[in-house]
Amino acid sequence: MSTSIATVDESATLEEAMTLMHDHKCRHLPMLRQGQVVVMVSMRDLMNFELELKTDEIRHMRAYIQESTH
Repeated sequence: MSTSIATVDESATLEEAMTLMHDHKCRHLPMLRQGQVVVMVSMRDLMNFELELKTDEIRHMRAYIQESTH
């Protein structure tokens, strides 16, 4: 069992959290607010969030293209 646990501050970006997980070879990170754990985030949580962002971006781009062609 490890005594050194990777954590991430709630102000961290998605990329920072994913990099920490990659560097520490873990799939879950405690997220801290003022030094206290507020939630555990998983790699799946981060990937789903990123997928939602990309899906919204694609939706907006398609709407923009449709408006431009009419």
